[in-house]
Amino acid sequence: MYGFTIGGLGGFRIATLHATGEVYDLHDVADFGGIYGQASAYALGKESAGSLRLENPKGVHLHLKAEREGIILSIGADGVIIKMD
Repeated sequence: MYGFTIGGLGGFRIATLHATGEVYDLHDVADFGGIYGQASAYALGKESAGSLRLENPKGVHLHLKAEREGIILSIGADGVIIKMD
């Protein structure tokens, strides 16, 4: 089991996010951490559910099914930072 934290980058403003999903192209756990850019997302709004696809520079892909509450304000680059604990 590996611990990690997730933080926002750029325009992500999420009140609450619950997500489950798969990790693809992870050959070494050390490659999991880093900056993930948004490959695709769901429509903006107060409440929505959909899929979120993220990729980091090491080629690791996250395909998440997400439910969120709150508003996302998107100005500039969108992404998340994952830090291994």
